[in-house]
Amino acid sequence: MNHLFNWLKTPIIKFIFIGGSNTIVTTAIMALLTFIVSPIVAYSIAFVLGLAIAIFMNTTFVFGAKLSRVIALMLLCVYLFVFLLGVTITTLLTHFPIPKYWTSSTVLVTAPISFLLTRAVIYRFEPSKER
Repeated sequence: MNHLFNWLKTPIIKFIFIGGSNTIVTTAIMALLTFIVSPIVAYSIAFVLGLAIAIFMNTTFVFGAKLSRVIALMLLCVYLFVFLLGVTITTLLTHFPIPKYWTSSTVLVTAPISFLLTRAVIYRFEPSKER
């Protein structure tokens, strides 16, 4: 039984929980906002809200690192890249004859990329973290 509880404490499981919760919330926010603003504006608002949650929770809770200025700056760069990727995907999706709220599927691409790049930053700039 202890083995199960130890496995639940691994970074990937924590990320799935925190990142998944964050993704669900921001996807719902984006989908709802598409009814009142353009998909790009909706994505932007949802992304910024999710960004604050992601930087703090992924650094401290998921990877157990200290949130230093260097890590915060590097994660901002990661999330800027992910944001631009998301805007690109969302823009491409708006050219297809699909309902606007389907553009929220952008997060199915950006979420895994966010995890991998966040982990790379934490492990690079927090040497005490296990690889």
